[in-house]
Amino acid sequence: MDKIKGKIAAIITKDSVIINKGQADGVAEGMIFDVRLEIPEIIDPDDPSNQLKGLFYTKGKIEITQVYKKMSYGNFKQHFVFNPGSGGLSLSSTRVDENSILLKEDSWVIKNGDPVEQYTEQETKNNGG
Repeated sequence: MDKIKGKIAAIITKDSVIINKGQADGVAEGMIFDVRLEIPEIIDPDDPSNQLKGLFYTKGKIEITQVYKKMSYGNFKQHFVFNPGSGGLSLSSTRVDENSILLKEDSWVIKNGDPVEQYTEQETKNNGG
């Protein structure tokens, strides 16, 4: 079965959103959707004809609480925040071309138009989680 994919159509409050998929698309109450941060295919600098697979991150998770014909309302279950000062990832000691950085701090901000994708428990089992 294919996962349902859509986009954030509106941010209602800091805790709730509307996605552009609804009952007509197979959405049901209780479904979980990942808010995706997608980096398209990457061009190999040694061989421009070689396109490397893109990367995907989860910016947050939405639980659907109300379903309409062509849209759904949901609440954030989780929202991930990029924090370079947390002792983990830090770019402060490395010099890089700022224009070359693909993931900037504001990339992690959830906004209208962000892609969403249905989350399934099977993903956790397949990923060892």
